[in-house]
Amino acid sequence: MKKYYFRCPRCQNDDRFHRVNEEASGTGLALLIFGGFLPALIFASQRTRRIQCAHCNYIFRHPPVPQSSVARLSKYIFIVMLISGFPMFIFSSNPELAHELRNVPYLNIATNIIKISPMGVAISMGIMIFGILVLITGAWGISTYRLRKELKAKYKVSPEANAVIKNNTNEGNSVDAELPSAE
Repeated sequence: MKKYYFRCPRCQNDDRFHRVNEEASGTGLALLIFGGFLPALIFASQRTRRIQCAHCNYIFRHPPVPQSSVARLSKYIFIVMLISGFPMFIFSSNPELAHELRNVPYLNIATNIIKISPMGVAISMGIMIFGILVLITGAWGISTYRLRKELKAKYKVSPEANAVIKNNTNEGNSVDAELPSAE
């Protein structure tokens, strides 16, 4: 029998989990009205990821599927690209800061190349950034797909649909329970 790739934090069960089926409290609607669309969307997303252990009935968030090392590397490259774009934004919005760096010899070479052909440099930089983004996105997608495929072959990935759990303690409270005869 396949087990899940995660365990219950309370009883360490990895056999059976169910999606939580709760009555709506109206909190999502209140968040939408008073907080806006984004907080309501985040609240709804958090509620849908909740699962319940079939053994101890503990409710917790469904842990995310682990990432592959290539996906993590792609994420870090993307973050470095965003961080490296920050100084470019600062220097373009405040040109006085750029004048302080005129004495660096490597920057003088780059500045001369840009002065010769600014449009060519801009197009080349755009193509390079686009190419890097396409490569890291493709590497992330392929490696994540392969890892999830391997995980699905070995483990259960998502919890079972809501099922009726038969508890001996609740049989007497059932609407369908037989009533004692009054003889």
